[in-house]
Amino acid sequence: MTLPVPFAALALFCVYVWQIFALEGLSLNLLSAFLSCMYIGSMYGLILPRLQNRSSIHWLVAIANAVVLALMLEVNTAFPAPLLLALMLIVVSSTASLAGRWPTYLFLTLFMLVMTVQSDTTVGKQVTSAAWGSSLIVTSIIVVEIVLRLEGLVAVKMKRVEAVNKIARIISSSIELDEIIPRLNQAIHETIDADSHFLALVEGDRLQLQWFYDEGQLFPAVDIPIEGTISNWVVKNQKSLLLRNLPLEGPQYGMDSSTVGKEKLSQSWIGTPLKANDKVIGLVALASYRKNAFHEEDLDLLESVAQQAAMILDNAYHHAEAVDQSRRDSMTNVFNHGFFLNRLEAICKDSQRSPLSLMMVDVDFFKPFNDKYGHLTGDLALIEIVNCLKCCLRETDLVGRWGGEEFAIIMPNTQIDQALPAAARIHELVRKMTITTASGEILPLPTLSVGIAEFPKEADNLEALIHLADLRMYEAKKGGRSSTVYE
Repeated sequence: MTLPVPFAALALFCVYVWQIFALEGLSLNLLSAFLSCMYIGSMYGLILPRLQNRSSIHWLVAIANAVVLALMLEVNTAFPAPLLLALMLIVVSSTASLAGRWPTYLFLTLFMLVMTVQSDTTVGKQVTSAAWGSSLIVTSIIVVEIVLRLEGLVAVKMKRVEAVNKIARIISSSIELDEIIPRLNQAIHETIDADSHFLALVEGDRLQLQWFYDEGQLFPAVDIPIEGTISNWVVKNQKSLLLRNLPLEGPQYGMDSSTVGKEKLSQSWIGTPLKANDKVIGLVALASYRKNAFHEEDLDLLESVAQQAAMILDNAYHHAEAVDQSRRDSMTNVFNHGFFLNRLEAICKDSQRSPLSLMMVDVDFFKPFNDKYGHLTGDLALIEIVNCLKCCLRETDLVGRWGGEEFAIIMPNTQIDQALPAAARIHELVRKMTITTASGEILPLPTLSVGIAEFPKEADNLEALIHLADLRMYEAKKGGRSSTVYE
């Protein structure tokens, strides 16, 4: 708005000069018009834009403009009505843009009051006449509201662009999922005004809330059933939802009375799905404790943010899958030797002398089994043995392929006497399991020889721990196989 003002004032002055050249004795009118246009051009094109953040100046400018314009019209008794209307619209629209609604209306009120005092002049009579004066006031009010509405729309668009850009910057900041989630939380919290908000990922029939921010308090991640939530409607229908009166509208979208976060029921709610490759992977939602707190503009902004967030999360998931795949054995899907060894070293360093049991497992007579039944059947046997290992262990235990038909198991916070029951379960399950070959032949699984060593009680460094567990595993083989050696 500021850049066109000096040009508009200059154009207005040129029109006025062109008009008065046809008349005589109007030099004073020409001078007053020139000074007025110079004042308006410099005030709105140069001065006020630099003082836009100082609200007290806005009121003084409104008063000064009313006085200057009134004085100009008192001196210039032959100022044409169309040019006066144009000059007023320039001042009114510029003031609305730079100073806001109420300083503009103050200017308009003061100007009309001064014109009422000067009602004996030609211009004063014109301005204060019922038809012309009311038209001027109505037109000015319409211009003010249009300017403010347009600026409001521009501000919303800019806010949306800034929000999307802020989210987009996260893409280049990290590709690790555990880093992206907190950064998305921070970006959404700083961008969108709401009492509470959350980002949730869909896992079967449950929602994994990665965070839940409620009235200044950040709640930890939580896993909740998706049934009985409005989020369920958003995920199933793959559509955004805006509820201005949540207690009234929520039940028709499947909401029950349960709450997450503080024990208060939100009054307004908006949510939009996170979609990647035409699949809903989660949703982002905002809530407020006020009714009618959100509008279509807020939903548009949330959808723009969600689109960026979904792309970020999808990229992070693909990256995490690629990284995880590089750490695993391609056939059995347990950790490969290199990553397993790194994890063992890291756990030993972080254990702070707490017990750890390392279990070395070797398949008995695997080479003859492989030679007799073929490599495909041998691979099938290894896969089934790994499944048996996983079934008999805890979620905190780690399984790795040490090499060939040999596997290793890390059991954190576990002494040898606590590891022995797991070894017994493994032996028992392997003896019971069978596999079916491609030809339909049913074969028992090969048995296992197991050696267990404890850190730091028996070995206080990584090399010694591995050597001891491996040595005991070979002792189990020498002792007849299908057994465990732990001392």
